[in-house]
Amino acid sequence: MDNALKPGPQGPPASLAQVVLETLPCAVIVTDLDGNMTYVNQAFSEICGYSAEEAFGRKPGELLQGAGTDRGTVLRIRKALKRRERCSERILNYDKRGRSYWISLDISPFEADGVQGFIGVARDLTEGFAARGERGLGLEVGHLMEAVEHLAHAANEEHDLHQFCLSLADALASLKRSRELP
Repeated sequence: MDNALKPGPQGPPASLAQVVLETLPCAVIVTDLDGNMTYVNQAFSEICGYSAEEAFGRKPGELLQGAGTDRGTVLRIRKALKRRERCSERILNYDKRGRSYWISLDISPFEADGVQGFIGVARDLTEGFAARGERGLGLEVGHLMEAVEHLAHAANEEHDLHQFCLSLADALASLKRSRELP
C-alpha cells in the first residue's frame, strides 16, 4: 500500500499520512522548489484564515508576512532555502484579516517519488496567550525577544559601530511599531 503524500491541489490522498497531517494542531505547508504552496493542512487555514485554494501557487511569505515581520528573519529563511538546508525560526505573520501572530517555523527540504520541495511546520505561539486573554502581552514579549535576538546578531556580525547603531535603531523602531499593533 502506498502511503506517500502526493502534494498538489488535486485533492488529498486517502492515507494514514493524510489523516495525521489533517489532525495535527500545527500548520503544515508543502511547497515546490520555487516556494509556491502545493499543499496546506486544515490547521494552516485555522491559524491564518486562508483556504487551501487561496494558498495554492502562492509563496507563504507573500501571503503571510507584513510590516512587522523582521526582515533579518526572512533573509535567514531565504538563505537556508536557497542552500536547501533545514531552518528553524520564530516569525511574526499576519492572518487574512491583518491580525499579527507569532509562529515557530521549521522548514526542511524533501524529495519523494521524484518530487522535490520544502515542508514547513508552523506552531502558533500566540495561542496560549490568547487562551488566557493575554495575546497582546504575548505579542509584545515576542516582539521584544525578536528585537533582542536581532541586536545580539547585529552585535556579533557588525564590527562597525555606525552599522550597529543603525541596527539598534531598526530594532527599536520595530519594537515601537509592535506596541502600536492591535
